[in-house]
Amino acid sequence: MSEKTPEQQEIESLRTHNAELLADLKKVRKKVTELTEQVEALSGERDSASAELQKIQLDGPVAAMLERVSMLPEYFLNEFKARGYQFQLEDGEVVIRDSEGAPAMVGETAGGDVTMREAKFTEADVRDLVLEDWLPKEKKSPHVARFESLVIGSRASGGGAGGSSSGGSLPRSPTKTAERLNTGLR
Repeated sequence: MSEKTPEQQEIESLRTHNAELLADLKKVRKKVTELTEQVEALSGERDSASAELQKIQLDGPVAAMLERVSMLPEYFLNEFKARGYQFQLEDGEVVIRDSEGAPAMVGETAGGDVTMREAKFTEADVRDLVLEDWLPKEKKSPHVARFESLVIGSRASGGGAGGSSSGGSLPRSPTKTAERLNTGLR
């Protein structure tokens, strides 16, 4: 009776194959778990790098711009966002979008006609978006009054005239030491 019947041999063969498949399944599950952990770790690194990139390429330039444009940059940014505008990073460039995701538009007045164009990330365009300088006063949005008190005016220092080497004062008249008053001070 030491010989097994063909059915017993088949059952034994199937049990061995089943054990091998279960061992392979355990290996695959372990590998899936390891890969899932790696993906999670890499996702965390990616998110951290994305946040750092945004800080460098978007948040930093926007903060610097708002410092130059407004006396209260945080409040200005809140009002700017409340108006539906937002700064976004696209292809490494800062762009300004409206509430629908379309490019924010500013107007340019030329010969009495207003031409609308896409706003650029410049001090002038950020000011124009909130102050609506291309519109007559009666057509401006009610928010403009809030922004007028926040916006720093142009810091231009004149018409570009060259300076003088004498410092801008009248030339001194020569005085002799004897003609000076004797005050005891040097």
